[in-house]
Amino acid sequence: MRVLFRFKYFFFLTVFLISFFSFLFFTGCAGDSDFDSIVLPQDSAIHEADVYAVVVKPYVTLKDCPGDSGISIGHVRKNEVCNVKSKVFVSVHSKSELWVELDEGWLEASCVELYASKEKALTASQCLGTAD
Repeated sequence: MRVLFRFKYFFFLTVFLISFFSFLFFTGCAGDSDFDSIVLPQDSAIHEADVYAVVVKPYVTLKDCPGDSGISIGHVRKNEVCNVKSKVFVSVHSKSELWVELDEGWLEASCVELYASKEKALTASQCLGTAD
């Protein structure tokens, strides 16, 4: 009797597993997919470049080169959105500082917030303007 019970249990388990995996196989391979209509934004997780900066300090001096040795060549004001050309780490007094090169000149990264798209930078700039 015990052998018969084990056989029935094994039989029903086998039939269930075959049915379950057959169902998954035939329903999962239907050729129509909703993924064809998905459009990823340009600044998805795959694209990590920060190419726009929003100035967060009231008045920032731009320099001709990164670091303390640069001379002043211009200024930017809070909420301005600027293009980022490059980023570089500079050693100043045994500390490493990140400097950002904008189209107009260099400034410390602590003076700006970086964004991957112009739309996000403009939205952030507007939010900074209303927070004052």
